[in-house]
Amino acid sequence: MHEHRKGILVPTAESSTPAEPPRLWIPDPEALYDGDVLLEYGSTRMSPVIKTLDRGNYSHALIWAGNTDFVEAVPGGVRIIGYLRVLIESPDRWLLLRQTDRALGQQAALAARKFVGKRYDYLGAFSSKWSGVRTADPELLFCTQLVAEAYLAAGLELFPGLAPTNVTPRMLEECPRFERKSPPLKELSSPDRARALEFRDRDGAYEGTIMEKEAYAARTAFKKVKPLLSDLSPSVHPDVRFPPGNLHELLDVLRCSDPHAAAPIATELLANLSAVNYFNFLDGPIVEEVRQRIIEDAMRLRFSHPTEDEQARIRERLRREHASWTVSITRHQTNASVCDSEWRRTGLPLWQELASMYQRNWHRMQILRILAGDVLSDAWTAGQTE
Repeated sequence: MHEHRKGILVPTAESSTPAEPPRLWIPDPEALYDGDVLLEYGSTRMSPVIKTLDRGNYSHALIWAGNTDFVEAVPGGVRIIGYLRVLIESPDRWLLLRQTDRALGQQAALAARKFVGKRYDYLGAFSSKWSGVRTADPELLFCTQLVAEAYLAAGLELFPGLAPTNVTPRMLEECPRFERKSPPLKELSSPDRARALEFRDRDGAYEGTIMEKEAYAARTAFKKVKPLLSDLSPSVHPDVRFPPGNLHELLDVLRCSDPHAAAPIATELLANLSAVNYFNFLDGPIVEEVRQRIIEDAMRLRFSHPTEDEQARIRERLRREHASWTVSITRHQTNASVCDSEWRRTGLPLWQELASMYQRNWHRMQILRILAGDVLSDAWTAGQTE
């Protein structure tokens, strides 16, 4: 803003002194356990409606899936979202729920990852307080149902005799299976707060990302092969859901099915995944973008003489990236091995293409991990390496 003084345009105090960014926190990933649940009283238009109907203190739930990721069910569907995108302006609107059995929490976290790509259950979210209103749809989930389903898949029924479709935020808050704690948070510094404001709208920041495009591609391919599933017999394997509700569950069903019966579905699925470019989402731009960011951090450490605080922030970011790539490499190695075994067992090209995708991703992540590790070394900062 400006004001006129004797015909001269003069900046006012408001324009010459930019407002300090609001205080912001993020969850501390090093203090979270796999399977931890965060309850949030959100800031969307529906948050007070949900809170009022439920007569509780919260309106939304996220589950920590480990590494850098939360899983949540939102109107755009079930998605993975990094902890850096979970900005907290009012810590008193959040609560941590922790299952003390670490192994059980880890299994729930793995189960939650397999729900990614399912669609949001609007009707279920608003009818959850009334049992018997509707039966569960394997393709749909809402936030608190996701938490209950993840723990049920891990072997823990949070509310014995009650379907996950009837679990509400208030019920999770009061669930005796969890310990209630203040969430472990890290407050962002002023420079980090200014950069983080672009993620203030989680939904808006998620739009157009690789993760959103990949989830959309998976839903599209699954939808096209869904009519063929009637040709398969229900799986008798206790850990496999039938009928499947997303691509992850469909692949589990195909693994447990007779290869001859699965072949037509696998062939059609391969064609549809190829059509939406599912096998190449990590090719090219995203890897180059991360590589360039690591190089920029390296240049700042080596040549720009950052302050001790700035250097600590850069190194902490690189350290987290290094740890993240290490975990992701292990997951992709495992997936590549499983798919390669299925290819050798069944001869179905779908498994060969999936194995190839996971192997490519694993090698790319390995390169990024090595690069981040090199930059983290004291030798690099001291200028002793080239």
